[in-house]
Amino acid sequence: MTSSEQPSDRCGYSPEVTPIHENIPELTCYQPVWDNHDRCVWHTKEPGKSIDDLKELKPKPDEHIDGAYLEEATLRDVDWFQRVSLVNADFTRADVRATEFSNADLKFSTFKDTNAIYADFSGADLEGTIISKTDLRSAKIVDAYLNEAIFSDVNKDKRVI
Repeated sequence: MTSSEQPSDRCGYSPEVTPIHENIPELTCYQPVWDNHDRCVWHTKEPGKSIDDLKELKPKPDEHIDGAYLEEATLRDVDWFQRVSLVNADFTRADVRATEFSNADLKFSTFKDTNAIYADFSGADLEGTIISKTDLRSAKIVDAYLNEAIFSDVNKDKRVI
């Protein structure tokens, strides 16, 4: 179903990820639209989403919410992202303290000015991800795939990587 055939009460977001990586499927989001927006809560470009905003549509393992817009989101202690695909997601200025990203697909995502203290990225795919001006103290990045990941100006302790 193309986005032009998508019902008006459904998101219809389709990330253009093939140009950045040929093995990422281009799936059309069929989540219900969020309040008075044109997209679902994951793809609406509105900063500052809370756990309450997102919990009704929290992802299940192996679900794709690629292209999620989570700028300035407050997602402290969330365990929803284990084994979830979040390719090209934006976590700029988000609070993801103690959030569970283990075995998640975070290729080409952005963590800029993000609070990720105690976050768990164990086994996550961080290929091409930009992690800049982010607090990674006490975070776990064990067995993560880091091909072409960019870490710049991060606050970390010795146990992180």
